Amino acid sequence: MSVNSQLPVSGADSADTEQNGFRLSRRSALRGLAGAGLVSLVGVPAFAGSAAATSANVSLVQSDLSSNITGMGTGPLPGSTAYLTGSPSFVGGDYDAYVSGLASFYGSGGTFSSGSAWIWGSPDGTAAHDEPAGELIRIEETVVLTDLNGPFTLEFAADNLVAAYVNGSLVGTSVDWMVPKKVTLTNLVVGPNTIEIRGMNAGSDADGDGVANDPNPAAVRFELVGPEQPAAIALDIDVKPGNGDETDPINPDARGVIPVVVYSIPDFDAASLDVSTLRFGSAAAVDAGAGASAAHGGHAEDVDGDGLVDLVLHFPSSDAGFAAGDTEAKLVGQTADGTDAVGSDVVRTVGGKGRGRGR
Repeated sequence: MSVNSQLPVSGADSADTEQNGFRLSRRSALRGLAGAGLVSLVGVPAFAGSAAATSANVSLVQSDLSSNITGMGTGPLPGSTAYLTGSPSFVGGDYDAYVSGLASFYGSGGTFSSGSAWIWGSPDGTAAHDEPAGELIRIEETVVLTDLNGPFTLEFAADNLVAAYVNGSLVGTSVDWMVPKKVTLTNLVVGPNTIEIRGMNAGSDADGDGVANDPNPAAVRFELVGPEQPAAIALDIDVKPGNGDETDPINPDARGVIPVVVYSIPDFDAASLDVSTLRFGSAAAVDAGAGASAAHGGHAEDVDGDGLVDLVLHFPSSDAGFAAGDTEAKLVGQTADGTDAVGSDVVRTVGGKGRGRGR
């Protein structure tokens, strides 16, 4: 659907612009609802560099029945510390097991939230509470951080031994199953972070032969705590507006620039964006920290005729990182006051295969 006014394109842009026609945004109804206070435009994940204040500490990831238990196997004999640096040979199986009744005496000095749980498992998937002496369990969780204004602390405990890794680096160990270990993390990054907990059951001397090599109950528990990640403004964007298609065509090998409109709504002025912070491209490229910067500072125009001035931008195609088969374009950045903002649009690729994932 077109509108009467056409957005002027400067002489510098006109030769390279893939599309210079504009149409009413296909999400104009959504913007109307948002303006009426019926749709929230906040609550999506924020991005790096936010200056927005964070709230009180919350549990960001913790052990529970949905934890990703990635392996179990036989470790060294009790008393050895080889498990701290080695990579145990694990076997597959169903390990989602909750060891009930242990929280009352395991890790009694901890500050775990009520949402975390003691978990372990057994190789046959029976969720038996007794585990073999020397048995190892490895649990991995991924947490995506958008703001590193900490502190971030990882608390963990296991019966009997535990080692914790963050992004592949050992951050702490403990052989005191009665008292959880708490460490302040300094190697977190913006984006995905891998939390790995390795627990080991040292066994017991149930048969009285003087050797602690008999099966006994085992459990592991962990929790990452940090400031609640700030929300971002949800941008209403339109890639190559005016093309008449619901899915905007993108040629991954095209040169020139791709026009993108950021629409203003009653509760958001697109002019409040800091253009120097914006990155645009395929969702895969932008999520990886790449994408194209704006070719110029953008200019103002009421593109959709709703009486609100929108922001029109152009991004170099060669830096946007589109590849054959991409279906989503993403724009991320910040407002002038440091509030994160993100928007996306549906696209389809035509023509070439692309030249990588942007710069």
